[in-house]
Amino acid sequence: MLDGSSDRSVSNSMRDVHGGLVIQMRDQFGEIHLHQQRPDETVPLPPVHEWPRCGDTAPETVGVHPTRQSEGLPPLPPYVLRETDRELRARVRDAKRGGFVLVTGPSSVGKTRAAFEAVRAELPRHTFLAPAENADLSGLPALAGTRRLRSGLVLWLDDLNRYLSRDSVNLSLLNRLIEARVTVVATINNKALKAQFDRVDGTSDTVRLLRAADPLPIGQVWTADEVDRVSEAKDERLDAALEAQAGRPRVAEYLVAGPQVLRDWRVAREPGDDGHPRGYALVAAALDLRKTGLWRPLPRELLEELHHLYLREDADPEPLEEAWRWVSELRYGVARLLVPDDSGPGLWDPYYYLLETAHRFDEEEIPEQVWEAAAGRLREVTDRISYGMRAVAHDREEYCVRALRPLPVDELVRAAFIAGRRGYTDMTRLAFDLALDIDMGAAHYYAVLHFSEEGPTDEKIDLLRRSAEHGNLDGTSLLAFYLFLRGRYKEARPWFLRAAEGGDVKAMTLAALYAEREEDPDEAEKWYRAAAEAGGASQMHELGIHLLRYADREEAVGRLREASENGYSLATWALAELMFQDGDHDEAERLRQSVPEAERAELIVEAAEVLGPIMYFHERWDDVERLWRAAAEAAPDQPGPRVGLGWFLHRRERHQEAIAEVRGLAMKGDEEAMLLLSSCLEHTDSRFMGRGWSNLWFRSRYKSYYRKVRLHVICACAAFLVPEALLLGALTSQDTNPARTPLMMAGLAVFLVVLTVPYLFRRVGFFLPRPVATLAAVGTSIVGLAPALILGPEAGAWLLLAVPVVPFALRAMSEHLVVDLGPVDDEEEGEKEKDTSPSE
Repeated sequence: MLDGSSDRSVSNSMRDVHGGLVIQMRDQFGEIHLHQQRPDETVPLPPVHEWPRCGDTAPETVGVHPTRQSEGLPPLPPYVLRETDRELRARVRDAKRGGFVLVTGPSSVGKTRAAFEAVRAELPRHTFLAPAENADLSGLPALAGTRRLRSGLVLWLDDLNRYLSRDSVNLSLLNRLIEARVTVVATINNKALKAQFDRVDGTSDTVRLLRAADPLPIGQVWTADEVDRVSEAKDERLDAALEAQAGRPRVAEYLVAGPQVLRDWRVAREPGDDGHPRGYALVAAALDLRKTGLWRPLPRELLEELHHLYLREDADPEPLEEAWRWVSELRYGVARLLVPDDSGPGLWDPYYYLLETAHRFDEEEIPEQVWEAAAGRLREVTDRISYGMRAVAHDREEYCVRALRPLPVDELVRAAFIAGRRGYTDMTRLAFDLALDIDMGAAHYYAVLHFSEEGPTDEKIDLLRRSAEHGNLDGTSLLAFYLFLRGRYKEARPWFLRAAEGGDVKAMTLAALYAEREEDPDEAEKWYRAAAEAGGASQMHELGIHLLRYADREEAVGRLREASENGYSLATWALAELMFQDGDHDEAERLRQSVPEAERAELIVEAAEVLGPIMYFHERWDDVERLWRAAAEAAPDQPGPRVGLGWFLHRRERHQEAIAEVRGLAMKGDEEAMLLLSSCLEHTDSRFMGRGWSNLWFRSRYKSYYRKVRLHVICACAAFLVPEALLLGALTSQDTNPARTPLMMAGLAVFLVVLTVPYLFRRVGFFLPRPVATLAAVGTSIVGLAPALILGPEAGAWLLLAVPVVPFALRAMSEHLVVDLGPVDDEEEGEKEKDTSPSE
């Protein structure tokens, strides 16, 4: 029970004797209400059976302010827990059998939603009553003890000051409600609370009631933890609130004040005492400029220049300075119609909520003068792309072309792809056409660079071919590189030669690699030297590596030293290895110490991959083994070096050592280790295990192909059942139907065809692992007996034939489907050769 007398609090109502006109006057900061009412007029409470449960009550029906509506979203965004919710819900829980909970805070801070969510979470089975502000609550304590309300009652008093001003609630009634075990939950904003304290003396029942309630304040600025929870809610309205108020987010105020600010702006267009036509026009001009894609802050002079377009002919606009005061004043504690920008004086931005929602109510087209003014303020590429997309969206292609025309080819192609990803296909067409008009070769080349797909796809190769045909050097070089990656070396040759002769360094390297593939070291050296002269340290390193294998070792060392002095770390490490091999250990150690320690593990692996094949070519077996062992120790988490060491040992016929190196990797599913292990086992006495690992490698590498194999086997087994059923049915039938003989012959023919299917599969390259073939044979045999069993006792003799024959027939069929190493297509042949012999 709250302390205080049972007298009613003093009211500020003054009623005249003629018409019942009531004037409620609060302090100078409060509200002034005019309403007509009889002195004794009250509203009765609705019948008790109509009162809902707390858990069945929607928040928008109890005073929670609406937010911006979006298609496909609920009326209100999901509730985000505040820092004060734990204490608030504890207070509601403590008041479960009678108590008073009062929530305070600034206007539009989320008091009502927080209090209601606490009630719904803690007291979902309590009955909920939200009375009118002039309801007669005097009989409520007696009703609280009825059977209908035995589970508990929550009296909801949103904006408590309304009930206090009507004398609907006083200290005496509140005490009786608490004695009757009613949970009273109320909200009041800070201004109204201050007004209640200011309008009466400190000894009044109202003041004592408010002080005894121990109000719980709700914070205005959201904390970092609360902002994180907002981000996790995944609601576009909450995301917009965070984006609009970066720095000091006040999410609830944004959600609540936004619709009210929008309403204030739309109403202001109408002339009259409350109208602000010129203020409306300034905001409308700012919004339309934003709709053209002009995203930078808007100068005051520009808004004043264009706002006349939005004034109605019958409007009596207010003075310009008064309009600026109206659009820039703070509303509801959080929002301005036009927000001053921090980047400079005289710059303005429309309120973010208006920008998000105003277009939904504006059916008028953007005036030509606005498009022209925005076009004159496009400075950067992003401005032009944004403007172009908005112009296309408003069916103004001429403005899109005007914005894009000054851009170079690469930016035009970039604009085309950005527009395409965002759904502006018309702008994509316009931008790419402009790029083609400038330079067709460059346009196709830049189009490839903006593709989201990685790797040399057919579509990219087609575009690059067009670029090369129009003489673009970059497109020619990239076309050659993509064809090289796809293994189409002969097709790539004329293109990389053309690009190399044009001075492209990458094409020169491709020409050298192709010459090496064709076993023409002199041609390769020619192109490596050309690339080294035109390129940098990387190309110098590649020349040194080539010379190390085919030409003078002394010159190779000189080239590597030159690349090392130019900062190429791989050349430094390779040079250190050569010095070590030549016996100059001090110089080798000095070179190694010059490399940052963080790079050493990676360089050891790269040196093994680069120098290992060269040392193997020169039959320097000890150096090869040392390189791969050092790489395996430097990168224990990488399978490549250990597999490389395994291949070297395998080539040297040290199969047991190779098996010991890669068995663990194979057990973990590494494909190269599986293949190497199978090859090593087949060179020992474990050929059966070797075939098993080769099957596992095939299944891992060709997963999609393996699924196709299983499908073909299922079809083959199903096809086997059909002739078997036809044969058994025909042979065991006693019917003299003339169709019996053709049926038997047809079954026999199909049976023979099915037996030849495995041979056909074998010829076209279909394979099946042996265990699966065996299971398929046995399973199909069992299922194949079903037709004979169904036909009755006449088929008994045929069971003796079917039991031994069918498994052996299917087993023979499966033998032709057993996999060895599996097929590979032509494009993967070169890759397989490289994978199986990494040390060469």
